Amino acid sequence: MQLDLDLKVKLFNEYLENGGIEKIVFPELLKSLLKVKSLPNGKVNPTTVDSIANAAMLAYVGTQLMEPFNSDTYLSQYETLLQKSIFFTQTNIETKEEFDEVFEKYIDSKNILFRGLNEAKYRLYSSLQREWITSKLYEKHSSYEEFLSTLVKNAKLQEGEILSKYLNKIGIDSENDLAVLSFLQHYGCPTPLLDWTYSFPNALFFAIQNLKKPEGKWEIEKYFCVYYLEEEFFEKASLQQIFDIGLKKQKEKLKNEFIEHVKESGVFEGLMDKLITPEHIDKMFYLLHGKQLMTYMTKIEKLVKAPMLYFSDDKTDEHLKYNLNTSMNIVNQNGVFTWNASPTKPIEHIPFEKSKTNEDNNKVLFSKCININKELARHVKKRITKLGINEKYIYPDAWKISQQAFAKTK
Repeated sequence: MQLDLDLKVKLFNEYLENGGIEKIVFPELLKSLLKVKSLPNGKVNPTTVDSIANAAMLAYVGTQLMEPFNSDTYLSQYETLLQKSIFFTQTNIETKEEFDEVFEKYIDSKNILFRGLNEAKYRLYSSLQREWITSKLYEKHSSYEEFLSTLVKNAKLQEGEILSKYLNKIGIDSENDLAVLSFLQHYGCPTPLLDWTYSFPNALFFAIQNLKKPEGKWEIEKYFCVYYLEEEFFEKASLQQIFDIGLKKQKEKLKNEFIEHVKESGVFEGLMDKLITPEHIDKMFYLLHGKQLMTYMTKIEKLVKAPMLYFSDDKTDEHLKYNLNTSMNIVNQNGVFTWNASPTKPIEHIPFEKSKTNEDNNKVLFSKCININKELARHVKKRITKLGINEKYIYPDAWKISQQAFAKTK
């Protein structure tokens, strides 16, 4: 990536202002940096940048052209927008007019997933990954899989096994580990699931919650953000598709058995194609085996073998649901989940690392990202509030619904 002199100076100046100056031990470098001056038009005067200063800037910029330091014991974040561009295509929003244009573009979008964060520097870690690293859970548990299996087991044992009873009562197999994790995710328990929404305004609601003023002088701290990507990106990572591919032979076996049964019943050959369509076979198969197979596919020991998965009850066969709708919240939030099997690598690493093994070596960016200046937070809130997107809408209170219904009726 070719960077102009002004950008290199800007990035290096950010570094110096955020503690980098204290790390310089060579007096010659300090002298060289003091010589750097600007032209009347505000651009850097190239004649004032000597080889020592240029080498130092190139060295630092080189660190921002590499992904953040990733460790099993360290929670990393993006230091600059340049570093973030390794994984995401970015757009920076600085004015109300720019925001309004983007808002109108995505307000009624279809088949796009959004995730809002109150800091543009944050990586896409799941809540459990953050807990796993910061609380050093890796020191207390033999493996991530063991921890997840124990978490699901303990959830079902609490309060007289009420969760298992509740799931079974509403027609969900309590042995469906994904349904248990979904319930836990809704009620604040750290899990490997990452929340996304089909609604851009909803993502903005989450993005402006608990905003903090920039702590340092890093440019990236001026922004909150919304990550977004086309749903089709997850096509190969959809458990629905994996399920269908894996069960193709079983469906074919069922079809052959049904054809033989129909023949024995004396049905004419010409009626076969009308009676036995692929749609009919799918429905028969799911009605006969769907629930048990879904439970089998969503066990922890199966899920951990898939680096990245995508779950949406709205995008599955009507007879085959993941059973994620274990809370009223998900209705208004219009939410779906992604799964990341790694205990420490944020989800944007998964396609990025896989692309390194491709023959064409083309880098795969995880998603796009809209970085929005925090100064626009009040304007953003005003726009989404007009749509009725507020805390009561995002977090409906079942108790209040009941009490208010009676009070109003009375």
